[in-house]
Amino acid sequence: MLEKVPKAILFDWDNTLVDSQQSVSAAINHTLKQMGNNSLQASRHSYVSRKEFLVNLFGDRWQEAGAIYQQYLDQQSPFKDLNPNPGVVEMLKNLKQYNLYLAIVSNKEGNNLRKEVAYLGLSHYFKKIIGSGDTSEDKPSPLPAVFALEGSNIKSSNEVLFVGDSITDVHCAINANCLPIVYGKPMLGYEDLLSFENFNQFMLLVMPILEGNNE
Repeated sequence: MLEKVPKAILFDWDNTLVDSQQSVSAAINHTLKQMGNNSLQASRHSYVSRKEFLVNLFGDRWQEAGAIYQQYLDQQSPFKDLNPNPGVVEMLKNLKQYNLYLAIVSNKEGNNLRKEVAYLGLSHYFKKIIGSGDTSEDKPSPLPAVFALEGSNIKSSNEVLFVGDSITDVHCAINANCLPIVYGKPMLGYEDLLSFENFNQFMLLVMPILEGNNE
């Protein structure tokens, strides 16, 4: 359970606030075909980084595969099959009532990320929406998380929650001295971290301490 009242919550985007699995699976299948691995099937496990996933599949050709993978994603409609995960909108409405500082920290290209957030009508919930290219390094570097808090007078600490679904998010949170919380089942090797499987569970985790602080 949470020990301190959070001052800020940073969220990953893909496969955390929104369901991006269909587009990711399509990009994987396209990359496998282009790389000559038509018979190979693979699904990306969210607990490994994109680089690790590509290295495991393609070895020293991982950068070539990564370029094909990203090009496919860039050419697709950014709004195709884009939907908030269940409970996300209600959660954001509730959290805003407590004047929490909310931000998105993603490795998706920054301009595309902000277009997606705007398309779903969620931009007004977030003080900052940080994507790839907005800082000199992407997650798991701490820089995107630190930049997301810049100007807020909130320092990185365990009073800043970082909610994400991947090992990249966990490492970013740890590197930035934030409190990592895992969206999904407990992560192998990080079973001691707080985790939740849906956003109703997340609210049960957060609301008691927020309401207690409001009394």
